[in-house]
Amino acid sequence: MLVQGDLWALREIYARSGRFMRAQGDLCALREIYARSGRFMRAQGDLCALRKTYARSGRLMRAQGGLYALKNMYVR
Repeated sequence: MLVQGDLWALREIYARSGRFMRAQGDLCALREIYARSGRFMRAQGDLCALRKTYARSGRLMRAQGGLYALKNMYVR
């Protein structure tokens, strides 16, 4: 399959490991794989997704300098 360039077959083979998607730049598929860990969002700079992931810990706001957001979080 690699010799024939059958990329669809490669997708089926490497779907679980994500190697094919990383090689081909299939960002949508990577988003589905790494959504829970947040690794994809950090790599792509998807700050909106990161905000949802790290909202409780406040790490995103500290990294972005969002002091106002931190004030709202820790005012209690």
